[in-house]
Amino acid sequence: MVEMIDTITFNGCTIDIVRGDLTDLNIDVIVNASNKSLRNGRGVNGDIHEAAGAAQLLNEEVRRFPNGGRTGHAYGPLQSYNINTTKGIINAIGPHNGSAGKTKLRGAYVCSMLRAEEGGFTSIAFPTISTGIFGYPPEEAAIEAISAVRDVLMAPSMQGKFTRVVFVFWGYKPPQDMYHYINNIKRILSDEPDSTGIDKHLNCHGKTVSKNRAAPRVVPRVVPRGTQADADQRKKARADRRKKQAEDDEKQAEDNKKKARANRRKKQAEDDEKQARANRRKKQAEDDEKAEDDKKKARADRRKKKAEDDKKKAEDDKKAEDDKKKAEEKDKAEKKATQSGNQDCS
Repeated sequence: MVEMIDTITFNGCTIDIVRGDLTDLNIDVIVNASNKSLRNGRGVNGDIHEAAGAAQLLNEEVRRFPNGGRTGHAYGPLQSYNINTTKGIINAIGPHNGSAGKTKLRGAYVCSMLRAEEGGFTSIAFPTISTGIFGYPPEEAAIEAISAVRDVLMAPSMQGKFTRVVFVFWGYKPPQDMYHYINNIKRILSDEPDSTGIDKHLNCHGKTVSKNRAAPRVVPRVVPRGTQADADQRKKARADRRKKQAEDDEKQAEDNKKKARANRRKKQAEDDEKQARANRRKKQAEDDEKAEDDKKKARADRRKKKAEDDKKKAEDDKKAEDDKKKAEEKDKAEKKATQSGNQDCS
């Protein structure tokens, strides 16, 4: 099942954004997001090989490209075998994310269209190249893909060569990659084309596409496609696998969310414990400081009281000494008075 999401006409060519299975699309040629070995792989690559008949397609790849291919180039067209909705398959090798990835990713799209034109095809469908296990950032990949298609459609040697270009997004749920195309396509198509992107790939894989004459038409050899029942059974098997993959991805996403929540709770607990320890240390320091202040105050109070007691004692001792002197002086005066009285009587 293929669902139309958006469509735009550019330089005489219809550019569609759809969601669904690339192998269900009625189109002249489909592009496979291949690897440098140009052999069966995972994701879109695996789906296309299985839909076409892995053994048949692999035999042709090994026979025609025994040494594999180079990043940023495209190889084919190959026969579509059991895929009844298309006439050919082109293997495009996208880059892993890296410093030279931008040029090579755009080259994979440009070279794919040149290969399709060589094969006499006027419509082509692309998956999102390099955004899977190759790890290319989806928004940057969208910009390079749309820019490459714009450059080809605007090139003088390619005028009128394509009537339809399709960007296909697999998934039961709307993939995030798709929105990068929807949000950027009109802006990018209105920009000036980069002619160097075409010139660099005119000799794609050792073949030249002349700017002054039509490219040679290569018609794929027709092979038996199998019964319709076989095709329906393979399509159902692919749909079941995609559904299971979507469920597994959803489960994995939920597990990742749970794990993230658990990690956040664990970190929060650790932060709380750390904060509690810090608070305890702070309170202990405050208590120790208060206790030390209390000790200092107590010592100061004791010193002050002792000084007051010493002063009072000194005052008491002085008063007692003064009283003693007064008493002695009084006794002396009384004795002297007594002696004087005795002398007068005699």
